[in-house]
Amino acid sequence: IAEVNADEKEIYVDSDGKELELYFIDKTELTRDGKNVGFSSLKKGQKIEVKVKKVGKRLDPLSVKILE
Repeated sequence: IAEVNADEKEIYVDSDGKELELYFIDKTELTRDGKNVGFSSLKKGQKIEVKVKKVGKRLDPLSVKILE
């Protein structure tokens, strides 16, 4: 995670040298160790695994798994 913007419920993620901007949607599932956690659990510098759905030009995160 390069940056977390709690006000907008969005994160910026560095993926293979590209920065992706991901806005959380109502259906985004955020987990750590198999348990659902709140958006406040996200911190800059964490490693995450994200499954996204392309909607037009944007990517909606369907699931975000905190790895560390």
